[in-house]
Amino acid sequence: MRYKDPNSASKQKILLESFKLFVSKSLSDITFSDIEKATSLSRGAILYHFKTKDQIFTEIVNQFILDKDNKLPAINQEKGLWANIEFFIDAKKKQQAFLTNIGIANANRAYICMTTNAMFFLEDMLQKMTQRRERELQYWRDLLCSAKNRGEIKKEIDEELWAQFFFNIYYGYSYTSMANSNGCDLNHLSEQFRHLYNFMKP
Repeated sequence: MRYKDPNSASKQKILLESFKLFVSKSLSDITFSDIEKATSLSRGAILYHFKTKDQIFTEIVNQFILDKDNKLPAINQEKGLWANIEFFIDAKKKQQAFLTNIGIANANRAYICMTTNAMFFLEDMLQKMTQRRERELQYWRDLLCSAKNRGEIKKEIDEELWAQFFFNIYYGYSYTSMANSNGCDLNHLSEQFRHLYNFMKP
């Protein structure tokens, strides 16, 4: 049996080029022939790595949507709340740069289209998205709790409520940025977070 390199150049090419297809239209409208054309690979070369179109789609969702979106920056307990917010913004900039480098200008539109497709075609996607939402809310709760303990923000700040503010601002702005040519302006997102942060300071 031949060894299949999980990180081979041809496999990554299939995933990246298929990713571009899947963010442009519904999975049901994409054929294997479309994938062959996009990758410039023969059907045999594609089938060597993936037996079905659904397998390609599932791998893309896991690798480029769930895994990348779940990699929140580690909380640096030695830094203040604002420094950690900047780490969060920088992580989003890296995600945005990755998609730009592979030819996808609007990262927000790409992620939302892929997630919508996944909701229809992957039966466990809703559960995974619910789990991701809770992890991200907990991330903001932990940041706010740490800031409150250091006296960086007001003692009366409700971590649960304000965690939802940060979460909803990011995802609300990401959603409305689908209409922009280049997606979310992360410098503007930083300004919105700065207003929240200033309001919380003692």
